Amino acid sequence: MAEVPDFIVERIIVTDYLGGKASGAGAKGDRFVRGVGGPDDDLQSAGITDEQFIRGNRPGVAAAPIAAEIRRLAIFNDYSGLIDTSKAGGLGVISGPSTKGLVHGREYLAFARLPNGGPVFTVMAQIPADFDRQQPMIMTAPSSGSRGIYGAISMAEWAFLNKCAIAYTDKGTSPGMHDLDSGGVYGLDGLRINSSDPQEATFKVPDSPDLDAYKSALPHRLGVKHAHSQANIEAHWGQYVLYSIRFCLFCLNDWLGDGGTPFERPRTKVIAAGVSNGGGAALRAAEQDLAGAPLIDGVVVSEPQVQPRPILNSSQAFAIRYDGRTLSDHSRSFMDTITFMDMYAPCAAFAIDTSDPSSPVQQRRVRHGLHLTAHGLLKGSNPGEQAREALALVHQYGVLPEADLLLPVLDWLGMWRLLATVFANAHAKTSITDHLCGQSIAPVDAHGLPKALPPTIAAQLCGWGNGLGYSILGVGNTNVIDDQAATPASAGAALCFRSLVTGVPYRGQNAVEAPGVDAPSMMATGIDAVRANGNLRGKPAIILHGRSDPLLPPNHTSRAYYGLNKTVEGAASKLSYVEVVNGNHFDSFIPLLGPFFPMFGPNTLIPMHYYFEQALTRMRDHLLSNGAKALPPSQVVVGATAHKPWNTLRKAQADMPDFEDNPPASSSITFDSKVLNVPKG
Repeated sequence: MAEVPDFIVERIIVTDYLGGKASGAGAKGDRFVRGVGGPDDDLQSAGITDEQFIRGNRPGVAAAPIAAEIRRLAIFNDYSGLIDTSKAGGLGVISGPSTKGLVHGREYLAFARLPNGGPVFTVMAQIPADFDRQQPMIMTAPSSGSRGIYGAISMAEWAFLNKCAIAYTDKGTSPGMHDLDSGGVYGLDGLRINSSDPQEATFKVPDSPDLDAYKSALPHRLGVKHAHSQANIEAHWGQYVLYSIRFCLFCLNDWLGDGGTPFERPRTKVIAAGVSNGGGAALRAAEQDLAGAPLIDGVVVSEPQVQPRPILNSSQAFAIRYDGRTLSDHSRSFMDTITFMDMYAPCAAFAIDTSDPSSPVQQRRVRHGLHLTAHGLLKGSNPGEQAREALALVHQYGVLPEADLLLPVLDWLGMWRLLATVFANAHAKTSITDHLCGQSIAPVDAHGLPKALPPTIAAQLCGWGNGLGYSILGVGNTNVIDDQAATPASAGAALCFRSLVTGVPYRGQNAVEAPGVDAPSMMATGIDAVRANGNLRGKPAIILHGRSDPLLPPNHTSRAYYGLNKTVEGAASKLSYVEVVNGNHFDSFIPLLGPFFPMFGPNTLIPMHYYFEQALTRMRDHLLSNGAKALPPSQVVVGATAHKPWNTLRKAQADMPDFEDNPPASSSITFDSKVLNVPKG
């Protein structure tokens, strides 16, 4: 019997999802807590049907829930948060748990900690009962965003269809909430416990006199792990992925090893896969896979939140050429991007949104533009001019015009302020009591004022929350409180966060209340710590990115990483980059734009998940054929919606063409003479 890895903390929860039956194999000893799922429960869907996803029928949860209810709610929300779960979008045809049916197997869940200490992170292994023992393969599934351990559950479709095991990690980000009013925190199984409980919690804010003063001055606030752990968790995302692979190998041998360890490297193939933040984590894992026995064979990522290290040597620097423009100032950090967008995108959204200009949302955007103009950051004489000027600055920064239609959506969700708050605190390693830029996170009432976390929501939070807090209390409500705002439309916090990146103080910005912390210096150090070096060490890899992505603009993420990789690895590079026209960052936005946001323009968006699964299949075939089956060359793929609804596979394929093995020059992405050329396609 394999020994429990030394990085595992406390217990391992092992649950058999075998039609209500238990397996007697493995999981022996006092470190394991055994459980059996119900006859209608499984690894992928927790028994939720396609019809429930399509209708948005969330599973019921008791006021005092059990762990299985929290798990089921988390799977529903995490799946729906990333995938187009509409019938017109092809759920049940091109995506959805029903493509496999109930997936029987075993799930292992545990906390882990790196050898040098730091916060715990969560690892999980899901092993299907029909796991392919002859050609064993593991796919990684680091969570996107700041989601919990089921944050990448939509990736399970492909893995289970191909009889693969899945190595999950939450990347150390969530669901790490600490309700400072009640002292409520959360355990490994998602159930609420008290911060004084000796049981290991996902996250708790340490007691201190400063915390007592903070709670007194600012009641009803939440501590958020991603923001307030004082650890810059993102710098370790690659390591967390590598440890999740090691954990999955242990679990495979524990359950299916028959007393030995047949599932070892390199016989057991590993694809490091991920979406968004999970994609960035997978790339960093591949870069850091330096041990004598590497853990990763290939990489497939979509919309990666990756921050390529800029090339400072002018003789090696490259440019990106697209649509008649040559961009040399690429590879901006994520913190740079979100603070820039936090300043200008709310105003720019007014130029795109054609709805009633007197509505509360539109008037907030107008006031934001007026605030920037008063600070000399815009010059327009009226709201329309200011909005068009802000939009031009966004394009000049490197955000593609093809992403314009989603600027109002992200503004409506309050995404920029939320991400600026979380990542600024994370990079600067500030505590919650430092009150960086005067921002805090709290449940709010109908007037946007902080209120106590409702007991029902508190009990269910690990099933609802995405790790950032805003999704638990209503769409469009960010829960980010500007405690220093002179007016509700003040841009002071945006100016403050921007100044931490640029080093430029802006008149009228919020104070940087971080006594004893050199926030600007720590910010620079934190950004540097999460930069990617572009060296995949010859591993075959596919990066996908949707052109209509304003959250992670390709010029500063995937395009820039591809150019860096080609510069660093040269002829040894095995990286393919596929850019998808009409793809965006959130497939879950696709069904919203037509019926709910017609004022943003025609809805031409197509699902990136469709191409992600294609890329995984190509990588699997490439690895199992020892390279005989080639990866698709770098290219632009044009998706369309002419045949939507995609209620048949034939209609979906008519709108979403396959990768081309020999793409014409008009769609080939090339890197030559230090220039990355991306055609319109």
